[in-house]
Amino acid sequence: GMVHAMVAICREHGFRGLWRGSFAAVPRTSVGSASQLTSFATVKELVVDLQGMVHAMVAICREHGFRGLWRGSFAAVPRTSVGSASQLTSFATVKELVVDLQVSSA
Repeated sequence: GMVHAMVAICREHGFRGLWRGSFAAVPRTSVGSASQLTSFATVKELVVDLQGMVHAMVAICREHGFRGLWRGSFAAVPRTSVGSASQLTSFATVKELVVDLQVSSA
C-alpha cells in the first residue's frame, strides 16, 4: 500500500526520496490545477447566471403571465432577422473568396 511504499522509499533514499521526480510533475500539475480552477469558476458563473435567468422568468410570469416572456419580440424579430441575414451572407461570401484563393494558388 501507500504507507509501505513511503516507508520503503524513505529507507532506500531518505525522506528527500519522497520528493524525487516532483520537479518534473510541477508543470503538469500546474496546468491541470489551472484548468480545473478556471473550469470551476466558469461553471459556477454559468450556474449563477442560469439561476438569475430562471428567477427573472418566474418574476415575469408572475407579474405579466406567460405571454409576458414574449413582450418586445415583435420589435426584436425584424432586427435579428436583418442582422442574421447580413452575417450569413458575409460568411458565405468570405468563405467563397477563401476557397477561390486556395484553388487558384494550388
